[in-house]
Amino acid sequence: QYKEDYSEYLSSLNFEDIVATGGKTKVHLKTKSSRLETKLRQLKKPRSPRSAYTFFCIEARKPYLKLTEQSKLLAEKWKALSDSEKQVYEQRAEEDKRRYRDAMIDWEMCMQQTGNSQILQEYFENNNVDVAKKHLAKQLTQCEESLGG
Repeated sequence: QYKEDYSEYLSSLNFEDIVATGGKTKVHLKTKSSRLETKLRQLKKPRSPRSAYTFFCIEARKPYLKLTEQSKLLAEKWKALSDSEKQVYEQRAEEDKRRYRDAMIDWEMCMQQTGNSQILQEYFENNNVDVAKKHLAKQLTQCEESLGG
């Protein structure tokens, strides 16, 4: 059934649609993206930083409740917290952001040193990483080359 639907979808595309996607369909792009995510996990890319709300949820969750009930309860509790109570979780989130930035710099350097710069380039392209981050990666590469690494 999927193959039929997919071939029907492909046949429904007009020339402009195909040119606009560079000849690649959304399915192809999604598959490529999921392969990249799998590869990044295998290469031990650091996990994204947690938000203040996530830290709150981890601490305040009730495992015996259904997920929907738990989500509603946690959202209500979060909204009811004062700014000073939220500050504790926001500090944890800031610490986690710093941890993530440091870990990403180490990971990116490791990718360069182990010859996985192609994966790093795909990661930058797929996630629309800003120019500053790309510039940082270029500087790291130049630094390694000047050190003879």
